[in-house]
Amino acid sequence: MPLPTPCILSAHSDPHAEVDRIDAGALTAGAAAGFGALLWPMAQGCFGTIDDLPNGLPQQCADAGLALLLDIDIARFPIDHPLVVEQPALFALRRIADREGPVDPRVAMPASGEARARLRTEGAIEALMPTIADRLIALLDGGVQGFRFLQSDRIAPAFLTALIARLRARKSDALAIAHAPELPRATAQALRGTGLDGLVSAFGGWDLRSTNLVEERHDVGAIAALLAEPKAAQLTHDHMTRSLIAAAAMSDGLILPLDVMVRYPDLAKRAVDVVRQAAPFAGEMRRLNGAGRPVTVFLRADTGDIRDCSAAMLVLINTTDRAQPAPASTALLSTAGAAFAPFGDDMVAELQPGEVRIMTADRAKPILMGPVSGGAIAAAQMPRLVVEDVSPTVAGGFPVKRVVGEAVNVEATVFADGHEQLAVELLWRPADASDWTAVAMEELPNLRWQASFAMTRMGRHEFVIEAWLDRFGGFTRDFRKKLDAGVATAVDRAEGRLLVEQARDRSKGMAKKDLAKFATQLKRDDDAALLLSDELAAAMAQADDRPHRLRSPVQPVDAERLTARFSSWYELFPRSQSTVPGQHGTFDDVIPRLPAIRDMGFDTLYFPPIHPIGTANRKGPNNTLTPAPGDPGSPYAIGAPEGGHDAIHPELGSLEDFLRLVDAARDHGLEIALDFAIQCSPDHPGSRSIRLVRLAA
Repeated sequence: MPLPTPCILSAHSDPHAEVDRIDAGALTAGAAAGFGALLWPMAQGCFGTIDDLPNGLPQQCADAGLALLLDIDIARFPIDHPLVVEQPALFALRRIADREGPVDPRVAMPASGEARARLRTEGAIEALMPTIADRLIALLDGGVQGFRFLQSDRIAPAFLTALIARLRARKSDALAIAHAPELPRATAQALRGTGLDGLVSAFGGWDLRSTNLVEERHDVGAIAALLAEPKAAQLTHDHMTRSLIAAAAMSDGLILPLDVMVRYPDLAKRAVDVVRQAAPFAGEMRRLNGAGRPVTVFLRADTGDIRDCSAAMLVLINTTDRAQPAPASTALLSTAGAAFAPFGDDMVAELQPGEVRIMTADRAKPILMGPVSGGAIAAAQMPRLVVEDVSPTVAGGFPVKRVVGEAVNVEATVFADGHEQLAVELLWRPADASDWTAVAMEELPNLRWQASFAMTRMGRHEFVIEAWLDRFGGFTRDFRKKLDAGVATAVDRAEGRLLVEQARDRSKGMAKKDLAKFATQLKRDDDAALLLSDELAAAMAQADDRPHRLRSPVQPVDAERLTARFSSWYELFPRSQSTVPGQHGTFDDVIPRLPAIRDMGFDTLYFPPIHPIGTANRKGPNNTLTPAPGDPGSPYAIGAPEGGHDAIHPELGSLEDFLRLVDAARDHGLEIALDFAIQCSPDHPGSRSIRLVRLAA
């Protein structure tokens, strides 16, 4: 049954200490703070009676509105109890001598001390449980409402199950709590089904950082409510607030010493309120950051699986005595396992020394896509394939560079939304052709496909990748596997015949006639070899309607000359090649230099711009701004009355002179490379045209 009193006052932090009276005012204050029960130590074990309790204690608890629970060790028996004599194998004796001095073995030692029942021994249920149950029932009849069983790790689960059943047969709402913190996993899980209402958690030994409580909730959280009982070391004045609020936030209930409630009434009430706040979040718990962080963060969900929860509670614990910044929310919530609405501004605020901060949030609503335009038919026609990570490729639509005759190795990642077989082709063509050349691509590991083509002409080419669902190829793949496994059926053969008949019906000409012959043969004879034959596969490939066909974007490729890949360039200024001092050089002056340039190992002669040079803002030697009359200026100041980028500087020669230089260079195994500079002089004919257009406007 659920625990109706998750917040319990303990009459003493040491359940074995002698306590003989209670302050009625403290009980009333505890009930007002929200506590539901008083836990009283029964030093005599189950052989104590109501008379052993302080006079009127059951009535005082009832008047204050508190349930009376007893801390009890059911394994303690008087050493002279008849069962100890009758069933010695079920007890461990602890004798205490009542006189000082050496023991005389000739004199019988009087029975003194106690006997410890072995409640995990076979036969303990039949021999001991009735007596123990009767003693506890007598306490229930006297006004006690439940028990916390001490050292419950020494009680067999079957014994505990039978005992709780007997108690509830007498008092249906009798409470049962087990006190055995930090049980081994297997031992704790064995308590499932015993009927326990609560388990004392491992909070008393927790360092506020480890995953102990997370693992405990995972292992036994579904068995019973987990009750945190802070130890004395955690309840010092300096750590009181942090310990109580953390205990309340990380558990299903709280066991608090009565004297602590009396000394810190406001804090005790706040802890009860936190227990109530945490009550809806009794499901899965996760730690969201590392144990070495100064601020530990935990998430509690309202279901056993955070992925299915509707709300969650976030707990931040500053484990230090200094102010600490809140952990980054993005780093935390990315490991939460679910998406949540904002937890509030407090999530990013600085935490004060020892602060425990608690925030809740609902599950964030997912983003729902609107209906597909065109309905179900349009949705069915949406792409089912993906072609991505194509190589080689250049961003921005720029062409890939290759040399004529060089193979272009093309790869791409191609996949679909299911397990159907794919077919992928590489299509390529010169830019001046209308038809594509198709090359089947080979499947590589990890969804990669590969093929290549060679360019035999210089200039622009282009390629695309086309992929589709290979329905017949997928059939033959699966049919062959079934044949090998001996599980092929008539239905499988019928599926193959249907694919052939559909291909026949959509084909024309010779393809239709060829497929009609195959369809007729398959109808007369379910021949597996015919379905898997290369001839039928070729005919089906020709008739393939390529369902869900998808093409990649066109990628241009430029096929260049071999010297585009590598050559040795020699740069010179033609105007500096004159043999007469002070005279402007010409193209003809360059021709005698060609053999020397070739002999140095160069194969390309590189010129700066050879266009007319403007006179406006002309510069002098060494880039000075004071040119003398006759200074030639910079060849990069392109444009003059003689022309712009489509003209040759008159002092260098004519177009015929330039072409003569090109022929002479070719005779020496050299090519001419020209520097094409975009910049221009204010004297450029194009600049004047632009100015005139602006003036006219």
